[in-house]
Amino acid sequence: MFVDRTHWRWLIGLVLLSGLATAIYASLPASARASSWQGIALGLVGTALAMVCASLPVRRRLQRRRRLARWCFATSAWEKAHIYAGLLGVLILHYHAGFRVGSPLTAVLLGVLWAIFLSGLAGLLFRHLLPLVKNAKEGKALLAGQIIGVGHALSLQLHIPLTLTLLALAALHAIMSVFY
Repeated sequence: MFVDRTHWRWLIGLVLLSGLATAIYASLPASARASSWQGIALGLVGTALAMVCASLPVRRRLQRRRRLARWCFATSAWEKAHIYAGLLGVLILHYHAGFRVGSPLTAVLLGVLWAIFLSGLAGLLFRHLLPLVKNAKEGKALLAGQIIGVGHALSLQLHIPLTLTLLALAALHAIMSVFY
């Protein structure tokens, strides 16, 4: 999927929602922490955005089995929602944490979140370069094509398990913050 004019609405929505989230975060009192009601609300919104992102592989699997209804959005809309909800989710989850690394669990959560973010960016880059693989016939072009193909496959193999790890750690984080 190339970044073209079909992304403008999504990009404008991302900028507007990021601005709204930033305004809300800036208006919070200094005493507001992740455990305050404002912090919990930011955490829930960030988790909901992560769940939207995590639904893309489920949608693809259902589409392959032809069990997905026709009323469902097109694949390109799901992929764009995945990209832009992921970008907004990273920002809102950092607002939830207050840009602080508190406990070791929070540090691991933020590390996994950044690993997902970077693997997603790498996946976008490799996916953008995939058409070059088809044109590669010999020499350096063939080697570059093989590197691009392997890089794309590796980013996909990392992205999904990291997302599942993030969701499991987020559930543990929520349980621990309720009881401890």
